[in-house]
Amino acid sequence: MYKNPVPTVCVIVTNGDMVLLLQRPDTHPKAGTWCLPSGYLEHGESFYDAAVRELREETSLVTEKLEIFDHYSTYSIDGHHEVGIIFKALEFSGVVIVSEEHSTCRWFHLDNLPEFDNIILDAALDQFKKEGVVC
Repeated sequence: MYKNPVPTVCVIVTNGDMVLLLQRPDTHPKAGTWCLPSGYLEHGESFYDAAVRELREETSLVTEKLEIFDHYSTYSIDGHHEVGIIFKALEFSGVVIVSEEHSTCRWFHLDNLPEFDNIILDAALDQFKKEGVVC
């Protein structure tokens, strides 16, 4: 039997020099840490469509304009291998309403980010800051 990696997506949403992060709830193994809107691909779904869906499900924000920013390969807290695409939302609309999957959400200045839940995504945001890529 093959142990194939699980495909995932993350979305960087910015407003000027602020980035939207979601906080893990008390029931999560990494409770209290912050993350990007993210999730798993559903069967038959493209990476792009998964990013659009996850952003809408987790934040109520709507976008149809995304670009690929980076990719990653990491192991989740439960030990399964994840490979994913990090997207940058070029435009979005709506009002942020955090889903039940998270305890809260907040806009953080790119130079003052909180404890992040994943070292690879942390590195991607560092690269994002260096490139000065903001909406």
